[in-house]
Amino acid sequence: MSKYSLATAPKKDSRTWEQHDPMTWDEVVAWLDLANPADHKECGGYVLGELDGGRRRKDTVVSRSAVALDADTALPSFALDSAVTLGCSLAMYTTYSHRPESPRFRLLAPLSRDVTPDEYRLIAAALMEEMGRDQFDEGSTEPERLMFRPSTQGHYRFREFPGEPLDADEWLRRAKEMSLDQSPDAPAFAPYEGPEYAELTDTQQTAASTYLQRQIDLWKGRLAEAADWPEGERDSDGRGWEGLAKDSAWALARLAATPWVGWDEDQARDCYAEILPDEFAANEKCGKWLDGIVAKAAARGAFDPPPWESDFGPATNNEKPSVDVTNDSYALDWLEAEVGRGRLSGVFRRAQELVHTPRIGEHGYVAPKDDRDSNGPAQVRRIEALELARRIDHSYSVFKQRAAGPLPSVFPQSVAGRAASAPDLLSNARDLLGVTHTPVVRRDGSILDVPGYDDESGMLYLPDPSLVVANVSGEPSPSEVAQAGKLLLDVVADFPFVTPHDRANYLGALLTPLLRPVVPPPYKLIAIGAPQRGSGKTLLAWIMREVHGGVFKSEMPTNDDELRKFVTSTLDATTGPVVQFDNVTGVLKSSVLDGLLTSAEWSDRLLGKNEVANLTNDRLWVVTGNNVHIGGDLERRTLWVTINANMERPEERTAFTIPDLESWVRTHRGDLLWALLTVIRAWVVAGRPTPPQATTDSFGLWVAVLRGILAHASLGDTVGEVGHADSAQSKADPEDEEWAAFLAAVRRVFGPEVWTTRELLDRTSDVEEPLRTGRGEAFKREWLLSDELPGDLVEKYHRSPATVTKSLGRWLGHRDQRWAGGLSVQKVGDRRDSKLWRVVDTSELG
Repeated sequence: MSKYSLATAPKKDSRTWEQHDPMTWDEVVAWLDLANPADHKECGGYVLGELDGGRRRKDTVVSRSAVALDADTALPSFALDSAVTLGCSLAMYTTYSHRPESPRFRLLAPLSRDVTPDEYRLIAAALMEEMGRDQFDEGSTEPERLMFRPSTQGHYRFREFPGEPLDADEWLRRAKEMSLDQSPDAPAFAPYEGPEYAELTDTQQTAASTYLQRQIDLWKGRLAEAADWPEGERDSDGRGWEGLAKDSAWALARLAATPWVGWDEDQARDCYAEILPDEFAANEKCGKWLDGIVAKAAARGAFDPPPWESDFGPATNNEKPSVDVTNDSYALDWLEAEVGRGRLSGVFRRAQELVHTPRIGEHGYVAPKDDRDSNGPAQVRRIEALELARRIDHSYSVFKQRAAGPLPSVFPQSVAGRAASAPDLLSNARDLLGVTHTPVVRRDGSILDVPGYDDESGMLYLPDPSLVVANVSGEPSPSEVAQAGKLLLDVVADFPFVTPHDRANYLGALLTPLLRPVVPPPYKLIAIGAPQRGSGKTLLAWIMREVHGGVFKSEMPTNDDELRKFVTSTLDATTGPVVQFDNVTGVLKSSVLDGLLTSAEWSDRLLGKNEVANLTNDRLWVVTGNNVHIGGDLERRTLWVTINANMERPEERTAFTIPDLESWVRTHRGDLLWALLTVIRAWVVAGRPTPPQATTDSFGLWVAVLRGILAHASLGDTVGEVGHADSAQSKADPEDEEWAAFLAAVRRVFGPEVWTTRELLDRTSDVEEPLRTGRGEAFKREWLLSDELPGDLVEKYHRSPATVTKSLGRWLGHRDQRWAGGLSVQKVGDRRDSKLWRVVDTSELG
């Protein structure tokens, strides 16, 4: 049976360690006593290996017989994942700082044989790489690393998995395959083949001197701190003052051997004597220069590349830019300059926060809970300190400088947090004022059509990779404008707009997302309605979202509180300029929408945070529905687009100008954008002719600009006028079956003749009228039974027949031209002070 070495000490800073007789693995686990954690952290430490002379230092580790790894950012499934991945004997327990929301585990695995310290480093690194290196503390690769026995603050778990010991030789092989060997024979940096210091330019020499002085200051500061340490103190890497002094000598020697630094051995020796504290210099171990150290450093044949070769630090052999985190202050300087460029160019500043913009399907993009909804092509997500550090870990080769060369590390979260806490101090961070997925027209009339961040507008252009938009002429010719206008009219040719002004309103809405820098928000609510399902209103809204990118909500939130939360999250986290609420029914009134539609800024508390966000309301808000009725102050803040096919089943229409419009729009999206941009650019070149504003409210300029663009493109006479008072309005939607029954009953009474509400109620009775005699013949007059009245009018009629006239008039008005059962009620004129109505049969249509 295999035996395992174990060295223990009561405290972290203990100078003397006890080496136990070799134990079986069961005995090691029994000594740990996994089921009985202490209630304080320093409950005794251990090293699963053999130490020489009762001391725990780098140079006293003789061998390791088991692996011990700390997973300080573990996933909740860490225990089972480890057992499945490694398939060997394991013991693991949560550490003192573990919390359910922030798991921290210690994993122990017996080895198939004792391994040397260098072998241990490789095996530990390979295990971490296999299970996800970002979960682990990089210090776990150190053979001398102290581990505490089980302890807890109240959230403790432990697991044991039986099996064979971990195959040391197999994992050494895997480590080499993973290129994890960091021995002196495997240099971490590519050979330097550039000029020596004397051949550098003045600027490069200044950069080299600055780099050299930073390294000297770094080691001088460390040694000064070590001079004040109490007896037995060690740094975070487990080094005592002797090891620190030795490593500083190595670092200075490597600088002297680096061609571009401009330093020689004598200068390095003099510097070493200067920065070494007197109490260290008097010690025989480090008071003299170590023989051959400079020669050994030079023999490495590989040096840090000079700072002017890369903005990111030395380039390693894994092609990732490197960043040195040996010193927190220098790491902070690097990060303050790096955010907004290089591999952190996707990090932006929005107000006093850092954000990034994941596209749909990318890491960080959050899909809606309801699969009928859509959050649009991209999102804006905040970057907290931990995520910023993790992104640096992923995109850069993070290391700490050691005498023997660079040691892989992770970016300090504390440094990332300091940088993120003051975004205004990040010199290269770019202010994100908006995101677009199509070209847009800048305020000066030029077109932003190059993907990426635009300094002039502060907008980020993130097009779909497949989007191709033809170049828009600087001065579009009349033929180009005519071609653009024809294309736009062809797209909407087969939609049965109630008035030409409804068509104008739609085209104006289609232009708006491209005009955001030219005509800042707010914009009116776009209400796309129809009296009948299947008329094409949803398709009209879809075209807007398909062309520009948008957010889709299958239902309007049921109350203002939920609506407010949706508005805030939409403005905060999404990027699509069109936001659509589908299937809106009944009367739409909302104080939230009232406020939203009259303000370019939206303020609200962020969900789950004690923080009020001030967000730009640069969206076009759209509602679709059958016979939508807008109530309250929202009515004057709405631009109507109403269509009416004037038939019972409009979805069965055929013979369209563009047969498969959805497929055509997807294929010709770039052409549509070219057409929209062309008519806008032509208007700009013409001097932006704009008619007088029809209103003095916040929408006046927007409506006037849309009218001017359509008129200049010679579309005004064809499509009507944006915001015209005659724009049709669709009304509320009853249940089809009830509505059809009521229309059939009225048609039975009046046939195709016209009538007023008063005349209809005069022909209403609780019972059928008896057979009457007149002119010598028996006849029966048709009556409308009171139970055939729609909605709540039955109850009102029974309670007080005289009060039903106005209610019935409003009820009919909200359902004008609504088809059901082959019938529709239509207003056909007035008689004195009363409206005239009639029920129309589909057979009577031309």
